[in-house]
Amino acid sequence: MGTTWSVQVVAASAGHLPDGVAIKALLQRLDRQVFSPWSPDSELTQLNRSPVGVAIPVSAEMLDALVLARKMYGASRHAFDVSVGPLVNLWGFGPEPFTGVPDAVAVRSAQERVGLQALEIDTEHATVTLARPLTLDLSSIAEGYASDRVAALLLEQGFSSFLVEIGGELRAQGQGPGSSGWSVALERPQRGMREIHARLDTLGEALAVSASGDYRNFHDIDGEHYSHAIDPRSGYPITHALASVTVISDTAAAADAWSTALLVLGPEEGRAVADSEGLAAYFIMRAPRGFTHAYTPAFARYLLPTSTFTSTFTPTFTSTFTSTQASGE
Repeated sequence: MGTTWSVQVVAASAGHLPDGVAIKALLQRLDRQVFSPWSPDSELTQLNRSPVGVAIPVSAEMLDALVLARKMYGASRHAFDVSVGPLVNLWGFGPEPFTGVPDAVAVRSAQERVGLQALEIDTEHATVTLARPLTLDLSSIAEGYASDRVAALLLEQGFSSFLVEIGGELRAQGQGPGSSGWSVALERPQRGMREIHARLDTLGEALAVSASGDYRNFHDIDGEHYSHAIDPRSGYPITHALASVTVISDTAAAADAWSTALLVLGPEEGRAVADSEGLAAYFIMRAPRGFTHAYTPAFARYLLPTSTFTSTFTPTFTSTFTSTQASGE
């Protein structure tokens, strides 16, 4: 998945440790065998190469991810679309080499190959059918889904307090060291610096946290900023003032998908969708003098007072296990 991962547990005894071999094997399978867009033998790559009109059997993991993707496609007003692959590649954020800023003709051509309504899912027989060629990109779900699977594995191993992090997608449960839950820092979305904008406490609940931002993966060309967050409805990278969105949800896969969707939707439309869906979401917007923020009522209960933390990351920030950064995608 092109990122890092970590697992922290509160063990009942010094000898009670997670089965690291099992965790690594799970992640390697989900990455290389199922969700990787770079591996020529992955299930996703093979699915993208499958013939039109033929029912293709898929794994339980792929079926889970695609069912969620279809649900999110409708709920997000088509702003979340895992068939955005042609546009991702065109703008230089996929496995294909970036050849420069595309013209309007190239954008329209790529956009004509986008649209998840062309994916037919048969949950009863665990098959999917492409009504026309599609290039699926599950990067906005895969890391969150993998976090959920690792959490399930830890529960099977007898752990009730843990924090799983894959590429900034978090799945937390139980109490962290010295707190009612796990303390999670929301990063201020600015390039070249790492500072805390806000912090939350998971309150000991089983939940997931995901943040998406436009400040980590981008192109700056001839004075123009091109974000990796692409609106499939327009075919272009987002240009609005929303810089980062953090979402708390029951599962990391859902939080991952929703943070991506709300980032694409922007500060007004994204907030409206978050309110209508009852989401716990925190929005950070660029302003003439720094940043402004807003959050939904469902998010408020997890926020910690600003007086409880310092404004700057320190070298021991994560190694002390007191906080974990939810970084932008």
